[in-house]
Amino acid sequence: MITDFKVSITDKAASLVKETIENFEGSDCHLYFYVAGGGCSGLQYGLAVAEGEPEIDDYVVISNDIKIVVDRKSSKYLDGAIIDYTDDKLNKGFKIDNPNASKSCGCSKSFSVDGEEYDTCGGCGYK
Repeated sequence: MITDFKVSITDKAASLVKETIENFEGSDCHLYFYVAGGGCSGLQYGLAVAEGEPEIDDYVVISNDIKIVVDRKSSKYLDGAIIDYTDDKLNKGFKIDNPNASKSCGCSKSFSVDGEEYDTCGGCGYK
């Protein structure tokens, strides 16, 4: 169990999330940040606007006035991660700076960690 779980979101990413939440018709909206199997490196990031109360064992962090919820299974992969948004000529979208990732794909949408093996396609600049 992580006792001092941390996740943060940059100003630029938070601005986009706030705009999305304002246009969402649900109540008690938050950003759900999670990890799922798949992608070029074995694990992939997920971000979704969700509503309602988090589960009792979820981690809840407030960063830049955004309520970020991370489920317990994803927490070991996301502790210390920073959610950012990039809008350059080649890439546009959310980008995760994750200190736990030992390898990642070229598009920064998936990653792997030391000590775990995954089925991967090895594509997208896997390094």
